[in-house]
Amino acid sequence: EQRLVAGIADGPDGAAHRALVNSLAFSPDGNRMASGSSREVKVWKKRQFPAIVRPANAGAAAVASALFADGSRIVAADETGGLFLLDASTGKILRRIEMAMAGKDPILAVSPDGTRVAVFSAGGDLAIWNVDDGAHIARNANAGILTTLTWSGDGRNLVAGHPDHRLAVWTLPETGQPFSDPTILEDQKAPSPSIVSDAG
Repeated sequence: EQRLVAGIADGPDGAAHRALVNSLAFSPDGNRMASGSSREVKVWKKRQFPAIVRPANAGAAAVASALFADGSRIVAADETGGLFLLDASTGKILRRIEMAMAGKDPILAVSPDGTRVAVFSAGGDLAIWNVDDGAHIARNANAGILTTLTWSGDGRNLVAGHPDHRLAVWTLPETGQPFSDPTILEDQKAPSPSIVSDAG
């Protein structure tokens, strides 16, 4: 039988369950959440933070977006094929890169140092852009069909997942140079932390 252990909690004390959490439920007003594990239930009170209001830009219909690691900026792709860089706190557009994509349904990945963004679109086009000055770095127009895209921790490689369980590892070329053929890893379900780490 489950029993109430912690009551209302809004601080770090007693934050951990003693077993796997297997159920969560919010109150109708959204101010409390119950978390249940083996033989215990804890009820949590939501802390109140001021809402962040960002002005909408009706001319920029984003179809994909990615948040920078430090949370300060967002890069988004719109349905016209362009990229735009936004301030995450204000929503202000900081930079726009016209015609960055050659197809629809993009996948975006920001480099670990926040200086580059990799863009894949459904036509098989993979491109790297400098987000600070909008400069084009590299492009592969025949990347195939990708389902996931991520950077290695040192920012020197891109790892992409294919629907047939293959992974492609590309080494980032020098600016203006073409991509070399990727290293193919067979029978992989998805990019894992160990694979990305091994990639560089």
